[in-house]
Amino acid sequence: MSVVETLVEESDEPGMGPVDREIVRWLEDRIPHVTGLAPARGIAFRRCNGDGEKKIVYAGAYNEFRGRDVQYHAACDDPSVLTRSRIRLLFSYPFEYLGVERISCVIASSNARSRKVVEGLGWKQEGVIRRFYSGTEDGILYGILRDECIWL
Repeated sequence: MSVVETLVEESDEPGMGPVDREIVRWLEDRIPHVTGLAPARGIAFRRCNGDGEKKIVYAGAYNEFRGRDVQYHAACDDPSVLTRSRIRLLFSYPFEYLGVERISCVIASSNARSRKVVEGLGWKQEGVIRRFYSGTEDGILYGILRDECIWL
């Protein structure tokens, strides 16, 4: 039987710690056209299999903190780890700890699966960023406001 553990930096230091770096590397390996996420703070869920191997199966990173807004980047290899309590954790960090009013994310227009997931979590499509990812790939801008987030 496998167990899921939360992988999160324990320090309050403003810079990145080793866990944050591991999460950013994992995300940059999985999100096309995304590099330079650092500096970022990360939260990940890692599956611990019976053979002792530990692999990240979901990670999110918050960067570009602008006082009222923070940018969010995420990737997932195993959606089953996204329980209600873990989703609450992902939203409580920016809204409660950072104190932002909104979270923003940009998803490739061709990534229908991720767009459906964020819409199901309550994010609102706010616009299209033309050729954001490449000469032919637009980005869809999503945002969620603190007062509309049902996960807090």
